[in-house]
Amino acid sequence: MHRSLRNRRFGAGSDGAWVQRPLVRQGRAEAPRILAASGDAEGKQSPGSTYRRVMSDVNPLAVTDVRPFVPAVDFHQSLAFYTALGWTTLWSDDDGLALLSLAGSQLMLQDFYVKDWAENSMLVVEVADAAAWYRHIGRVLADGDLGNARVAEPQQKEWGALVTYVWDPCGVLLHFTQLNS
Repeated sequence: MHRSLRNRRFGAGSDGAWVQRPLVRQGRAEAPRILAASGDAEGKQSPGSTYRRVMSDVNPLAVTDVRPFVPAVDFHQSLAFYTALGWTTLWSDDDGLALLSLAGSQLMLQDFYVKDWAENSMLVVEVADAAAWYRHIGRVLADGDLGNARVAEPQQKEWGALVTYVWDPCGVLLHFTQLNS
């Protein structure tokens, strides 16, 4: 576990929402974030629930997250793809928009598709073992109907990383990147 994440805790807030408890980094606490406005003990949400965050009162310009919007030509197929790879759905409106999380990083999957945009979108997912991800993704693709999703064997790059390239069902390119030490 990364040192900066060791104090991360989750629990129900006063309004029943799942809250990320304050995280201490370099001696200063960050503001808690509400992960979901409603949810059960596993964080599953009812349809129509709203996603919201509590921003820091200390610094009105504090940034709590940056996340990309990822296109989907078939929203449910793309959602199945990302879920099968290991992303967790934190929120969905069940109508073409979902907030997904993997290892604390998030993306917004949306039922919106422009071919040129999708095929020129890329995400880097830094991992401990790119070859293990290659094997995992190969099994996922063999087990499900995930459209045009595909994976390439890991490649050693001259800039010091082993990279497994994965294309999601609509062509977004994911780089599962293992940095060489």
